[in-house]
Amino acid sequence: MPVYEYRCKQCGARFERRASVHEHEETKEPPCPQCGSGQTERVWSRVAVLAGGRQPSSTQGGGCGPACGPGCGNLA
Repeated sequence: MPVYEYRCKQCGARFERRASVHEHEETKEPPCPQCGSGQTERVWSRVAVLAGGRQPSSTQGGGCGPACGPGCGNLA
């Protein structure tokens, strides 16, 4: 299920909402959970895409390091 990101035009708070594509298209922007305002707008988030389904390696500048876990490493 996609996660949609919103910003409140009144207080500037950012929040996320999980909704199916169908549910999202049928409903208007949700109210702000912080101030309750109905003046919210969807924010287009950045998306990371890896070509070819490969994981980034620490030697290729992908930011992968020890914190990634055992499945991540150099792709020689």
